[in-house]
Amino acid sequence: MLEKTQLRLALRRSVGDAALFGAMVGCGESYFLAAAVALRASALEVALVVSLPLFLGSLGPMLALGALGRFTTRRPLVVGAAVLQGLNLVALAVLALSGDAEPAWLIASACLHQVFGMFANTAWSSWYGDLVPMRLRGRYFAQRNRATQTALFLGLALSGVWLDWISGGQGVDAANPAVQLGFAAIFCAAGLFRLGSAGLLAASPEPRFVGLATVRQGTRYFRGGRGRRARRVLALGGLMQLTTYVASPFFIPFMLDDLSFDYIEFTIATAAVVAAKLWFLPAWGKQIDRFGAAAVYRAAVLMVALVPLPWLVINDLWQVALAQAMSGAAWACYELAFFTVLVDATYRRTRPYVFAAQNIFNGTGQILGALIGAALTGPLGLSLRVIFGVSTALRLAAAAGMLPLLPKEPHRHHPDARAHRIVLRAIGFRANGGIALRPVRWMTSEARGSRREESEAE
Repeated sequence: MLEKTQLRLALRRSVGDAALFGAMVGCGESYFLAAAVALRASALEVALVVSLPLFLGSLGPMLALGALGRFTTRRPLVVGAAVLQGLNLVALAVLALSGDAEPAWLIASACLHQVFGMFANTAWSSWYGDLVPMRLRGRYFAQRNRATQTALFLGLALSGVWLDWISGGQGVDAANPAVQLGFAAIFCAAGLFRLGSAGLLAASPEPRFVGLATVRQGTRYFRGGRGRRARRVLALGGLMQLTTYVASPFFIPFMLDDLSFDYIEFTIATAAVVAAKLWFLPAWGKQIDRFGAAAVYRAAVLMVALVPLPWLVINDLWQVALAQAMSGAAWACYELAFFTVLVDATYRRTRPYVFAAQNIFNGTGQILGALIGAALTGPLGLSLRVIFGVSTALRLAAAAGMLPLLPKEPHRHHPDARAHRIVLRAIGFRANGGIALRPVRWMTSEARGSRREESEAE
């Protein structure tokens, strides 16, 4: 354990890190897809900008777990990955300013961004899962998340205003030097924000690291009865991501191209999904604690299945903003319920491996779904509204097939499997549901109860 002065220092600097991280997300990856549209990316390239980084980024947690098994300290891993993430964004800014940027370069940069980010998130969650005392976790992470959310909104809004002003209302064509300068500026700012957060992390103390479960323990768990329940939940989640990403990469191109949104309108629509997701999270948590995670997850799957439906008819900004808000509310419910179901199916020391596997299941589903969507709208020439309808039908079909297979609520819940005990943090931006949230607390290396859990896992 750290001394009180060191603990206060670490917590204070972490809030600053959270604000700088949120600003990076608001200025940076929130605009990757808008940059792809400005570069006149093809349907396949748009799909890859969204899905390939998530697929390759899913390797980041596995790499981090391998590193955590070899290192006795986590801070160098987190700081190193954060520095690389910041430098990658600065390099993207230089490329945008040169006028030589192409969709392929944007895809490559987005892939590196996700790999570095997911690596850092895994090691950071272990670090701060150990550092923050149990009695402070709820209040502290609420404060930290507010800093992230505020900075993200400011970064998102100011970047949109800046792009709209510098483009002079001439559209979203990257051939316009002003648009090139606009994207270069926001990506450079995002990189500098991340480098600033890396500096705060480097100056933060770290408690003693007692290690995580071994790969052998994780493998043994997956082969056991409770591991089978976790595998089923992961497979169902991956299937839902596949059907979702048939449409998800194409909502932003639909707004910017088909509806001819300017950057101000795009920013308003994007802010709507982020705000709704964060607003509804506490309410869904109460419902999970009241009715159980599995029951709420079933309802969430149906809500997510209906997300593309309004896009079949909407034509203006306020209709889009309402549809985005509905999407944010649905995905808030889905993610919180999904993580609570998964926590109930796992043990504390095996959760790092389970959530790393979850990233791989999701990433595989996301890239397969995006490629299906690209094939439908590219070679087959279907309109984006038809793609949204196809995604709705596939989501409903997946829901009908997957819900009966969802594991039943256990008679004895794991003590961590209460929504109010699932501590979430923002890790980035996703095309399907705005700000991406992941649990923190499952990465803790606290030993309490771990021996009993490991013996049960055997």
